[in-house]
Amino acid sequence: MIFIAATLSYLIGSIPFAVIFTHRHGIDVRKVGSGNPGFANSVRAVGIVKALPVLVADIGKGWVGAYFALALGGGWWAAIFAVVGHCFSPWLKFNGGKGVATFIGVALFAIPLITMSGMLIWLLTFLIFRITSLASLLSIAIILIGVWWFMPTLLLEFSVVLTIILFKHLKNIYRISRGFEYKF
Repeated sequence: MIFIAATLSYLIGSIPFAVIFTHRHGIDVRKVGSGNPGFANSVRAVGIVKALPVLVADIGKGWVGAYFALALGGGWWAAIFAVVGHCFSPWLKFNGGKGVATFIGVALFAIPLITMSGMLIWLLTFLIFRITSLASLLSIAIILIGVWWFMPTLLLEFSVVLTIILFKHLKNIYRISRGFEYKF
């Protein structure tokens, strides 16, 4: 059952909503800005209002992936496959976004109050620095600290997700450290 739950969660997570929604506006998000098929690059491609459905859909697929993974008895290991699907989508030749919004969806299902705190940190960091990658990394770290403190049974699974997200952000981390990361 774990395999079926993980596969379903992966397939739900793999739906490339950034590509789908920006294509509706005549743009391939993979060919503009950073080339990343995620929310931040969708904002660059089509603007915040037209990109909001990408954010909602990416968060939603994390939540739905977690719901079905747990409903099928796959547990949290199966649930985090929604993030793996987003980051390594078979529809995009195993490429994909950086996984932050999809992880937020999984985390909202698991630990809503801690996740909302992380989302608040994202917003404050973004408003101060105008750097989405920095805001994303700090919010994920806050969520992980909250998990460690309040729900340590999820720490291993969420740490694996953080590792994937950090891997997907290596270029951003390099640019942040050099002071030339893209600002909104």
